Amino acid sequence: MRFSKALIALSLVAVALTVRSSAQTVGAGPFVAGEILVKFRPGVNANARADAHREAGAAPIAEIQRTGLQRVRVPGRSETAAIALYQRNPNVLYAEPNFLRSIPTPTAHTGGSELVPGDYYFDEQWALDNTGQAFYCIPWPFGGELCLYQGTPDADIDAPEAWAILRGSSSVTVAVIDSGIDYTHPDLAANYAGGDDFVFLDGDPMDDHGHGTHVAGTIAAAMDNPTGTPAESEGVVGVTPNARIRAYKVCRADGTCDDPLWNGEPVAADSEIARDGWASFRSDTDRLTFHTPAGAGFGDPHQRERARIEADLRQGLVTPEGAARGYGYRSGR
Repeated sequence: MRFSKALIALSLVAVALTVRSSAQTVGAGPFVAGEILVKFRPGVNANARADAHREAGAAPIAEIQRTGLQRVRVPGRSETAAIALYQRNPNVLYAEPNFLRSIPTPTAHTGGSELVPGDYYFDEQWALDNTGQAFYCIPWPFGGELCLYQGTPDADIDAPEAWAILRGSSSVTVAVIDSGIDYTHPDLAANYAGGDDFVFLDGDPMDDHGHGTHVAGTIAAAMDNPTGTPAESEGVVGVTPNARIRAYKVCRADGTCDDPLWNGEPVAADSEIARDGWASFRSDTDRLTFHTPAGAGFGDPHQRERARIEADLRQGLVTPEGAARGYGYRSGR
């Protein structure tokens, strides 16, 4: 698998370039020996910072200008002792070890164990498994099919290789804030975990547009679910076919999803997914996805949205990567 090979190569580079770590630990995990990180309180001048370093017998070696965080060398004393000295200084906001991070070793599947599902349209899902197959095919009046596209072998996410290891878990519920979900769809019915409707306020998040159902299927359409007579595996398969799906309908049949609907003013103000005028997590929900006006002719997200995202970043409810790619959230679990 190309992804695994790349990850292993990256790991080897990281090991080759990693500085020596201390055998001593402070808190959790290894850290760089002879170094700590120090952040001064806002407004502390250069002289006061220099005095703090001198009292600790330390010297700054680098600084992130945007945040003011300093990387400090502490020769002649332990990292723990140096941190204690800085923490006693009223001008210091915090001091901590320069913890080391590492790229995890990828889990590899056993060769030949790739799981290729029998879902009828799986060969159209070239992004999951691309063997160079033809797709977007239509019946041809002169016999056979006319296929509009030809895949590029291995231009995919290696889903069959991943499914050989894990196919998701029913203990993970993904909340989709969109146009609702067609929870009667045979590919989604088994994984449906309820939801709510903030458009008609009737508690029924049935999809009358289609987009939410599409998103839900991409996430967790069932794998190899036989239906019909004779029974056969129909439809498509989701990336995590064992996950559960919860639907929150905030978009109308015409595809519009205005601020009062998704920001809790007033429709969702007392709902289980509202917090400070922003959709948030249920305690039993592990993932939350939704769309903002960005990219739909509105330019950047509104300032209110920016403020909400920044607040969630500070609380650890949203990852910076998710915020940059359309505000994909995670719970703190």
